[in-house]
Amino acid sequence: MTKLNLKGVDFRPEELDDAEVGEEYEPYDGPLAPRNTILAGYAKKMWVKKSDSGHLQVVNLFIADDNAGDKAVYNGMAIFDRVTFTPKAAFHYKPWLTAFGFKSVGAVAKADVSDDDENNGTPVNKIGKFRPGDDARCRVLIGVDRYEGEKRNVVGKWLPAEEADEPDDDKDDEPSF
Repeated sequence: MTKLNLKGVDFRPEELDDAEVGEEYEPYDGPLAPRNTILAGYAKKMWVKKSDSGHLQVVNLFIADDNAGDKAVYNGMAIFDRVTFTPKAAFHYKPWLTAFGFKSVGAVAKADVSDDDENNGTPVNKIGKFRPGDDARCRVLIGVDRYEGEKRNVVGKWLPAEEADEPDDDKDDEPSF
């Protein structure tokens, strides 16, 4: 029998046995949203890390929330999205910057982060005055792709919480008396 070689691996069983489970997320077992659906929600959590290609990357956990009407069925849907800062990905990171009110990529480089890494990277405490969490409101344009043969929703584009040039579908067309 061969023993596992942990030489050079940061592995502390005592610390792991005493670790707190932490925050749990409600599993979403609802339907997938159709491509090009715009959903409201918030950036529950963000992490920073180095991408496989060596670029700065922000991993985002978007939670669909406060959607009304036909879109209410998607409330609770969680989507992980990776925003990688490379010129070829400007189509993805620039809308993300706009959605959260960042004026430049430089703001991300000055993020206040946690001392401890997690599976998705180093947790972001805040970027300037912005803090991930329930108040980090935004919207996303839904995309659909396949992962290991299964369809899944992805972020097609990040959008600010509200845009004045879009019609409000939730308003009644009938006058109120």
